[in-house]
Amino acid sequence: MQNKEGFTLVELLAVIVVLAIIVTIAVPSTIGISKHLKNKMFCSKIDFIENAAKLYGENKRDSVQTSETIKVIDLVNNNYLKKDNNSAPYIKDPRDKNKNLDDLSLTIYKKYNRFYVNFEENVNNICNRSKFNISPEEKPENNNTPIDVNKIVFDSSFGFIVNENYIYTNTFNDSSLILSKLNYAEGSLSIENNILNIKSDSGNTKSLKIVSLTGASNKFFVGPNDIRIASGTSIEEFKNGITCTNCQIEIKNYSNNTIENSGNFASNYYYKARILNNDANGNLIIEKNIIVF
Repeated sequence: MQNKEGFTLVELLAVIVVLAIIVTIAVPSTIGISKHLKNKMFCSKIDFIENAAKLYGENKRDSVQTSETIKVIDLVNNNYLKKDNNSAPYIKDPRDKNKNLDDLSLTIYKKYNRFYVNFEENVNNICNRSKFNISPEEKPENNNTPIDVNKIVFDSSFGFIVNENYIYTNTFNDSSLILSKLNYAEGSLSIENNILNIKSDSGNTKSLKIVSLTGASNKFFVGPNDIRIASGTSIEEFKNGITCTNCQIEIKNYSNNTIENSGNFASNYYYKARILNNDANGNLIIEKNIIVF
């Protein structure tokens, strides 16, 4: 008869130990990756909440003196933020399906007629956000510090996007209209040959190239803080309806970390429009949040 030998007790224990080591290594790693992705989605949602809060401040410019503390639910109730659910709680927390952000507090500050948002400290820590500091007594000084383009104030009903080198606008061909909608409290503005010239009271100067960025469809609007697009609008329709002089538009879906070239915008995803230089390098100029409504 043929002898059949099984595993010895020592061999079985060795296998169990090896499996335990594998589980010990693999499980925390998987949990860590999942937590990182959830925190990334949470921070993307915080970006949307911040833009909604800035728009809230812009529209209440006359009533907001130095600061105002509100909750996320206030933005929902005043139609500045789209609901995740049709009934309360309205705004989901991507980190935990049993939690929500309705009662999350935030403070809107007004400084030099621009609006900034501070969140609770735990949000700042998770999303690596710097807390905005404001001193009501602080006054702009006439010195030789570089011109800060963020101190250019514009009419919130017009689509202006400003960065260090460019100003994008829906009113590209009308210099008088552009100047009537802009204000620089620390100096003066002028336009010549599609260049916005900034001169501070202390004599410093800076020039921004004016670039046309005009939505040709009533399904979307290029605003000062974000781009608003109707749900179901196709990505091709949006890109074809944008006039972007010497630049190109790229749509990035931050929910799955992909570049979208086709399909429709959906309200359950987080998008950003990336404006790139129209050259061989295609360097990123600026990113704008897209709010799908």
